[in-house]
Amino acid sequence: MSAALLAIAAAGAAIVAFTVATREPSDRIGVALVVGGIAMTAGAVAARTLVWAGTRGKRRQERAAAVGLALRRGAAVGAIAGTLALLRVVDGLTPITVGFVVLAFALAEVALSARTT
Repeated sequence: MSAALLAIAAAGAAIVAFTVATREPSDRIGVALVVGGIAMTAGAVAARTLVWAGTRGKRRQERAAAVGLALRRGAAVGAIAGTLALLRVVDGLTPITVGFVVLAFALAEVALSARTT
């Protein structure tokens, strides 16, 4: 699992590096590739870190639940990074919009993590 996440992160970084080296900054496809690569790299690195931290010293059944949770949270980090990068591209990044984006994802995580009693 962690090798696959590291490979995904490396692929995202390679996409960003190749695009920056070969495309013009005003090219729409280039901008989309950079934003996507940043989101992919951030999500994979976050998921890898959370998988590593969440599975240390746990039994097999607990590890499976921790991996699922880590992958979901890593995907959220990637989505946040992509959204913020996209907002930066369209000149819509302000402290208020950052707060709304992060708050929306935090509330979604609270709702998804809530247990019924």
